[in-house]
This record gives sequence, structure tokens and C-alpha cells, in this order.
Amino acid sequence: MIDKDQINGLESPPSSPESELTNARFKPKWSEVDCPNSGKRWMHTSILFNNKYILTFGGGNGRESLDDLIAFNLETNTWKTVEILGQKPAGRYGHAGDIFGNDTFVIY
Repeated sequence: MIDKDQINGLESPPSSPESELTNARFKPKWSEVDCPNSGKRWMHTSILFNNKYILTFGGGNGRESLDDLIAFNLETNTWKTVEILGQKPAGRYGHAGDIFGNDTFVIY
């Protein structure tokens, strides 16, 4: 569970789906951001880390299972490939992940 205070700069979400359309405080805005590092992928795992990055691991691209880790910086709207130290997990898709402690991204 992520406490609302851990999500920097966002209002509390509406209490029901019906109120999304009428709640003046909750107005998400979508915009496209170029992602030159990895191309298209699906069935990957993404997780919020340190309220600053969205970490994305693995997934598939139609040809292979991916084993890379990329980070989207929410402050600069930029992507970066992250070096994985030690033995990295095999490529996979349809998996899950979570942050354990302050610095471990668990893939399962």
C-alpha cells in the first residue's frame, strides 16, 4: 500500500469511479514522452521509486523477452537505461515486482 503522502504533488484520488468525472481536484493530463532507449514493450513491470522515478523492467517486444531496466525521471521527463549490478534476471514478461526496503527492486 502506498500512503497518499508518499506520492509527491498529487491530490488524493476520488473515492469512487463516478466522482472522477466531476471532481474538480482530480484532472489527470496525458502527454507523450519520447522513449529512445527501449522502443515498444508490453507486459513489463513498472514501479514508483523514491517518488522520483518510474522503474520499468522486462516485458516483451514481439520478438523476445526483455531483460533491461529503464528509469523515467518524473522531474525531467527523461528516460535512462539503468545498469544492473551483479547477475541480472533473465528476460521475462507477465511478471510482477515491488520495492523491498529502500533500494531493492524485487522481480517475481
